[in-house]
Amino acid sequence: MRDIDGIIYKLPTYAHAIFEREELTELTWRAVDFFGKLKPKTYKKHALLLDLWSFTFKRIENKLAPWWDNELSCLFQEIYPEKGEN
Repeated sequence: MRDIDGIIYKLPTYAHAIFEREELTELTWRAVDFFGKLKPKTYKKHALLLDLWSFTFKRIENKLAPWWDNELSCLFQEIYPEKGEN
């Protein structure tokens, strides 16, 4: 983990925690506990940033980049591979 400064968790599940790499399992469980204390309606509004310099968690607002819009989200939804293509 020398090339990153932080890890962002967005509502990790039980499966995320049990299948995570050994080095991150404890941190993932802490993120699961954090989200367990939130009201379900606020899950989408919050994310949890683990600062790897200080090993502290910080609550951050989960929002889209200013240049992102619904058109970009749906850009490829109408593209289907032709039959016979691999």
